Amino acid sequence: MTQTANGLYDKYEVYRDGEPVEECFVLEPADDPAAREALLSYASATDDDALSDELRKWAYDHILDDGELPQSGESDDE
Repeated sequence: MTQTANGLYDKYEVYRDGEPVEECFVLEPADDPAAREALLSYASATDDDALSDELRKWAYDHILDDGELPQSGESDDE
């Protein structure tokens, strides 16, 4: 991939247990409204209720300050 100011390119090196992780996508929800939407969409889509709750709480505690987040099982569109 060619590095540009916009678009998809190799900007970060991600490691798990000291080994590089290939084909991953890094989000920065603190700075990017689209990343916040993606985070909340993931929380709605996952079958892992604990992860869903933790993502929503994290977003609420650290990112969002303008309302309540939907609870597990509710649509984010409501």
